[in-house]
Amino acid sequence: MAKGTATMPRVFLGVALHQLRVEAGISLEAAAKHIGKSRQRLMNLIEGRATLTADELKSLAEYLGAAGDRLSELEALGAEARRSPTGDPYTDLGPESWRRVAYLEAKARTIQAYENGVFPALIQCHEYLTAMTEASEGIWLDPMDGETRAKRVAARLERQRYVFEAAESKRVQVFFTEDTFNALVGNKEVMRAQCAHIMDLALVHANLDIRIIPSPVWDNPAQYCGLALFGFGDLLRPVGFLAVVYGPSAYLDKEEDTVRIARAFERLEELALSRDETLKLIEVKKEGFSR
Repeated sequence: MAKGTATMPRVFLGVALHQLRVEAGISLEAAAKHIGKSRQRLMNLIEGRATLTADELKSLAEYLGAAGDRLSELEALGAEARRSPTGDPYTDLGPESWRRVAYLEAKARTIQAYENGVFPALIQCHEYLTAMTEASEGIWLDPMDGETRAKRVAARLERQRYVFEAAESKRVQVFFTEDTFNALVGNKEVMRAQCAHIMDLALVHANLDIRIIPSPVWDNPAQYCGLALFGFGDLLRPVGFLAVVYGPSAYLDKEEDTVRIARAFERLEELALSRDETLKLIEVKKEGFSR
């Protein structure tokens, strides 16, 4: 069967099903047999180049262990994946849109991410994530009990694992502004743990390029927003993402948009400290939080 066109909803669905299958420890052959499809058809689905009917998808998702909100998310993605591409920007209206960003991160071959005043999600440690979540509760997030909060933090750490432990190494470049160290989260111990975590990641992952935009710096073209750019090789056109604190998230894959985002990252690279200078500064900041 010929492969269909990869679209963002299909890529989201394929990555979600792949992660679910791996977690369940079920082989491709067994999953394909369960819904009466060939192994190749299931591979096309996971690659984001095929779809299933609503009944087939529900049967497969439940076989892989999906239930509750996760099953509902897969069914919603399946409905979007079956629609013909319109060429319009994809707007994510589902709950916890960060999960769809994680799906793009898991599928991408190259990732560039920038945040202003906050550490990028891919390099946040457990303590920082927990403190950020607690600070958002009652405002952007509904109040949580300890177990729910712990599950949310664990899911976001799993997001990092899918990127840095991928079978095919990804090229990851993250930028953040120096004033992130002044935007205190939690307490000094949390900030010190975050600094140590970044340095550990840089030591272990040679494919991770961490860069700080120093303060003060003139003419930062992205000083009021967070953004990301994902590259997928031949599978899908590059996808840009502009972060929002609350509300629907937009993904941009038209060349006129992604070229602009790429230019922004080129400028950020010009403004940023080198990787070595960045790590030296993080060490200084870490020691400052020890006092």
